[in-house]
Amino acid sequence: MSIFQAKVKSKAMQIHTDSVGSLEYTIKFPPRKKIGITFRRHNEWGIVKVVPAESDIIIGSLLAAVNGKSVLLMKFDDAIQKAAEALTSGSPFEITFLAPCEFVEHSQSGELCLHVHTAKCALINRPTRGCHEKV
Repeated sequence: MSIFQAKVKSKAMQIHTDSVGSLEYTIKFPPRKKIGITFRRHNEWGIVKVVPAESDIIIGSLLAAVNGKSVLLMKFDDAIQKAAEALTSGSPFEITFLAPCEFVEHSQSGELCLHVHTAKCALINRPTRGCHEKV
């Protein structure tokens, strides 16, 4: 990634974080060898593809930090490596995600809302009460 691309990516993430900081959530894990999460690569970001049943992790979330250290500007392989190191450390660890979201224009009111996917609405693939934030 060039310096210019890194700056653009950093600025985009800063705007995203400033405007919708509530999209960030952190999951704490006890020491273990496997957590059952599969990530897919989207450009250089890690996107959650598979999660264990009964997980609070939302499919489509972006891998944002491992043990409080941002991995947003790292290459995909480096970010996944950081998560793997935390997993194999033998210590409790935490992973921070950015929930998937999209802008939705309501046909009746014309109101533009930010639809934040929750674990519940991600499963049924439609908005649920309380997962909208007006823009």
